Amino acid sequence: MGFTISQQAGTFAAALGFGLCLGVAYDLLRLWRREGRLPFVPVLLLDLLYFALYTFSTFLFLMDQCSGELRPYVLLGQLLGAVFWLCTLSRPFLKLGQRIVGVAKGGGRLLFKVTVLPLLVFSRKIAAVLERAGRFLKKNHIKLHTSARIDLKKAGHMLYNQDESTQVSSDMGKAQKRRGFLWKVKKRRPSEKPTSC
Repeated sequence: MGFTISQQAGTFAAALGFGLCLGVAYDLLRLWRREGRLPFVPVLLLDLLYFALYTFSTFLFLMDQCSGELRPYVLLGQLLGAVFWLCTLSRPFLKLGQRIVGVAKGGGRLLFKVTVLPLLVFSRKIAAVLERAGRFLKKNHIKLHTSARIDLKKAGHMLYNQDESTQVSSDMGKAQKRRGFLWKVKKRRPSEKPTSC
């Protein structure tokens, strides 16, 4: 069954609209390349990806609108739609897109200044305070260590689990006397016997 003239005109109009959409997609790609300042290889890869998607979408359009038959007026309609877009609406679209990207970048900078920058400044100040505290502790560590030794009681004054009647062994007493400690140990009387547990 053939196409009538009205069906062919509708398909041609759809092809024009499809060409316009492909032109808009290419301009979005151009805007991304301009604002991103991409090197040569990614630009080449993006162009190849665009043309692969263009070919696949044209195939799907032909399958849907023309029952899979290749009709020259459909390809001509797509080409005319894309050329019409690129010659008339492409420049204002790119200018508007660049302004939108500029505003988005400015908003991103403002958002960075309002949220992230204060956190960075605060974390730097905290790091500086902690660094100063670390230097102070390192410098005064020896002083703290020696003062802690002085504040402890001397070993001779701390006799645990012993009562007053017990006597320190003579070896221990001599060792402590050599170290300079004075011992106050009550001597046993000869008549007293040590108590056993």
